[in-house]
Amino acid sequence: MSRIRGDRPTRQIPTRADTVRVPLWMLLLAVAGKGLWLAARWSFRHRIAVAVVVGLLLFTHRFGLVGLTALASGLAVVTVIWAWLHPRSCAWVGHWLWGRVRLTFVYRWR
Repeated sequence: MSRIRGDRPTRQIPTRADTVRVPLWMLLLAVAGKGLWLAARWSFRHRIAVAVVVGLLLFTHRFGLVGLTALASGLAVVTVIWAWLHPRSCAWVGHWLWGRVRLTFVYRWR
């Protein structure tokens, strides 16, 4: 009389897999590598933000905090004069920039 399963051996009972021990240095290397990979991907995706931050760091390194304060104050004065002389174009750019900020931080793609 033939067997139902033929000549195949019976199935093994499912058991828990053995644990794998990974050295700490290998784990830290993997975590650091993943962090560098994610940082590289982020910096490639947000090239303009990285360029602005690097530019501000170079400017601060060259001129110090006084130079950075002067740059921010000068930008504020130019914006106030622009809003005083041409309020419609300044408002248009302000709305456009506010929309870009909202797209970046509020409605960002996940």
